[in-house]
Amino acid sequence: MLCQEMLYQEGEDTDTEFEGFEADDSHLLLRQAGDTERTLDDVRNWLKDNETGPLYQVLNDAEIAASRVEDERVKSSDDEQMENQQQKESAI
Repeated sequence: MLCQEMLYQEGEDTDTEFEGFEADDSHLLLRQAGDTERTLDDVRNWLKDNETGPLYQVLNDAEIAASRVEDERVKSSDDEQMENQQQKESAI
């Protein structure tokens, strides 16, 4: 049986599948994956924020366009800063 089928069998409450899965478990998994920067408090805050906040954002066409323009502006600025840094380093 596929994992997805096991988790989402018809008629079962999937929210209870992860009862008992705590911040300690997530923190341990992150550590095992090589993430040594996150603390247990970071994980607790992240999980707490996810309980109350949306996991996605719905944007209208104007917001999508504005987002892309801002992404390009930031990328251009970052590229310019990198180029300036390279010029400074090559002048030394």
